[in-house]
Amino acid sequence: MASLKNFKPHYAWIILFSACVLNIASRADAGSFGVFVDPLVDLFGWSRGDISIAYSIAFIVGLPAVVIMGWLGDRYGARMLMIGASLLITIGTFLLGTISELWHFYVYYGFFVGSMGHAAFTVLLPVILTRWFNRYMGLAVGVYWAAMGLGPMIFAPVFRWLIETRGWAQAFTLIATVVGGILIAFSLLIRSSPKDKGLQPY
Repeated sequence: MASLKNFKPHYAWIILFSACVLNIASRADAGSFGVFVDPLVDLFGWSRGDISIAYSIAFIVGLPAVVIMGWLGDRYGARMLMIGASLLITIGTFLLGTISELWHFYVYYGFFVGSMGHAAFTVLLPVILTRWFNRYMGLAVGVYWAAMGLGPMIFAPVFRWLIETRGWAQAFTLIATVVGGILIAFSLLIRSSPKDKGLQPY
């Protein structure tokens, strides 16, 4: 019993849990793109092809963005970069609720949410996990990548329900508040390497 009371999990497991939550939440908007199409067609009369260009912009901008975010992470550290990316996603999600022109959607989704914001988490979190784990590294990375699929599965129906029941603007205000809070809170738990906590890898 005494040994159980004195048990304290290695901080690597907190890193893994935080990384999984960030992986899921950072993909909330990006992974739910499909549910935006019909409401935008109904609200503004835009064509599905024109709306889909935003996804292409996010993909194209995301290619150099992951390289830039990787370089910035090496130079300035992952935690501050993730907090900055969390703010980008939060602001972009909030602004999605204010759109009135198609180019607004391209900028807010294509640049803020789908590429620049998401890129930091995409490139930095797997690297951080490999620094924190020696034993069970394969398990940790496997759990992390498995969590990626939960983002669209959780948030796509939530987005759809909120848009249908609360309207476009209020839905994205609520989502920005909740997702932004989650991203910032768990980004604060991230440390780039065990040395930052005075520890050895697990």
